Amino acid sequence: MNLEAWCKLIDGLFTTPGYMNRPEKNKENRAKQLFGGYHGIQSLANRRHKAVKETGLARYVNGWKEMHCKKGKWINDNAKHAWVSCIIF
Repeated sequence: MNLEAWCKLIDGLFTTPGYMNRPEKNKENRAKQLFGGYHGIQSLANRRHKAVKETGLARYVNGWKEMHCKKGKWINDNAKHAWVSCIIF
């Protein structure tokens, strides 16, 4: 991309009020989540699909735990509480 095209893109897209409002809306939406995860860009469904292809088992419960607990530490108290309250029968 040449400099002129790049400047036109910056001025025409990235500086518009609608585009500049997106990060704020994303921040608000992330704040509504009870707990995030350690999964990066891979979704829980994608991990499950990959596990089924590799092992033949979906591992729903353990897959969820792997995405919310790393090295024995939960990402937050909400994730820990959800695990403890749902896993003990």
